[in-house]
Amino acid sequence: MRSPPDDHPARVRSEPGYDAAAPNGYQVRRLLTDHFLVCTRAPFPDPEQGKDYLRTVKLYPLAEAGDPPPNDFTDTSGRQLIANPCEVDGTFGVWEALKRALDLDPLLYDLDTRSEINTEQFKPVLTSLRDDLTPNENGDIVLDFGPSRPAQAGVPWLRTDPGAQWFAYFRVYGPAEAAFDGSWKPSDFHKTD
Repeated sequence: MRSPPDDHPARVRSEPGYDAAAPNGYQVRRLLTDHFLVCTRAPFPDPEQGKDYLRTVKLYPLAEAGDPPPNDFTDTSGRQLIANPCEVDGTFGVWEALKRALDLDPLLYDLDTRSEINTEQFKPVLTSLRDDLTPNENGDIVLDFGPSRPAQAGVPWLRTDPGAQWFAYFRVYGPAEAAFDGSWKPSDFHKTD
């Protein structure tokens, strides 16, 4: 990465207590809040090299550049998220169920093709119309995504290919009032095993 030109906003005072130019290799962004979303993608043509690069990405205030803290990824509820986007298989809790929704569908897409995943299971979606997506005693819906059927009986499962990267969409049909008044908000996945 190159440092921005002298008149670039990244060279302007970027945070309290730091007036210097951005060090070489830094991407400086001034944020209006203390929370932000980072989206990264392993570059083509060598995704493995890209994944290795993504594992080195650090996010911290420039004032802490001498001793940067470890990355801390949390969702809006404060739960820890998976900090390594390259390891996603396993059993996950999703969120408190939206009560009285007609249908809730988690759907997996292949990161490379942006189409539904295609595995030997021939099933890219779980749907509350045919699958048991009953919340557990904590009120969470527990799902499993991975190459092998989960050991815990009854956990809804979508097969993924080993090492394949994917992302999820969630479709909600017939949502209840809580989806509109803001009292229900989906959280991110959190690993349960």
